Amino acid sequence: MNKNLPEVRFKYFKDEYERKKLNQVVEKLKSYPLSRDVETSELTGFKYIHYGDIHRGKSTLIVDEFVLPSIKKGDYMPLQKGDIVIADASEDYQGIATPALLLTEPKQSIIAGLHTIALRVDEQYSPIYLYYLLTSPIFKKYGYKAGTGMKVFGISYSSLVKFESLYPSKKEQDKIGNLLKQLDDTIALQHRLIDQQQKYKKAMLQKMFPKKGERVPKIRFEGYKEEWESKALEDIVVNIGTGKSKYTIHNKSSESPYEILGSTSILGYDTNFDYEGDFILTARVGANAGTLYSHSGKVKITDNTVYIQNDNLDFIYYALDNIDLRKLSFGTGQPLIKASELKALKILTPVETLEQGKIGAFFKQLDNTISLHLKKLEDYKQLKKALLQRMFV
Repeated sequence: MNKNLPEVRFKYFKDEYERKKLNQVVEKLKSYPLSRDVETSELTGFKYIHYGDIHRGKSTLIVDEFVLPSIKKGDYMPLQKGDIVIADASEDYQGIATPALLLTEPKQSIIAGLHTIALRVDEQYSPIYLYYLLTSPIFKKYGYKAGTGMKVFGISYSSLVKFESLYPSKKEQDKIGNLLKQLDDTIALQHRLIDQQQKYKKAMLQKMFPKKGERVPKIRFEGYKEEWESKALEDIVVNIGTGKSKYTIHNKSSESPYEILGSTSILGYDTNFDYEGDFILTARVGANAGTLYSHSGKVKITDNTVYIQNDNLDFIYYALDNIDLRKLSFGTGQPLIKASELKALKILTPVETLEQGKIGAFFKQLDNTISLHLKKLEDYKQLKKALLQRMFV
């Protein structure tokens, strides 16, 4: 493999890459030690990029300058389209030299603020390419070595611009940068879709389950008109119980076909089990007390968990998901939820099991949709990670 070329490259580009230090690619601009006390709610026509906003993701690929804080007017040297602002301080090495890029020409005066290094990219190079180069593993590795500090880590301009990398032609740089930008846009869209679906689910949980003191939900399936009934959970489900203290938590193996689950081991659940009936697990001990988890398969559980078994499990799951089960816990450092407390818990339920089933199926389908979007989001993130590793040298 040619070490002067990346592992992945667009077709039709055949030229060798050129090795350059960063100081051959950029020039330093003035930044100002402006802290939060210069911020104002007034529209002054002046905004700034604070290193804290870069770390929080508020200032990264900046296309809408209105997301930036307004500051008091002053005699500043403003930034322009294509300028890169780097956070020169971080609480960990992973955040060293995190960049922000002005993608559009600002309509207001944008200033580089506290703990930042401002750079203007030479016209022979692509700002969008350089931005992604500064987020790539090869630069992060360099930043880790060049960074200094104990509790707060930093990088100086002189250390930063010694970073050496290989650059293709500007045309190829633009193509690489725009591909990664398009991928970032797709990731942002996935985040919005997930957020919308989660908000929709939350709203529907509130509308399809009656509030305290009510017997009829605001929204229900056509053909059902009877008031819901208030029943103790033990009168609705098949069984409620607690796991056994004799079990030791472990994964399924050839010697034991049963995975053993406890309150700290069910933060996520794996569907790759031999299916043998459904039940719900709710954490009984610790900070996760009252958190519900669904599981299907051959498993046994420790006394740190409470299980609920039922034929119409989905409705019960979402009915409980709409209740703050932490109110049933007692204790401080290690709050407990007992099976006996769950048994006596009063919940509202439709008279007809068919309506229960429809409600449960509706929310399960919503969760499946959210899971699908989450899977796509993770796939896009992994693709971006792979491209950052393989398109920069």
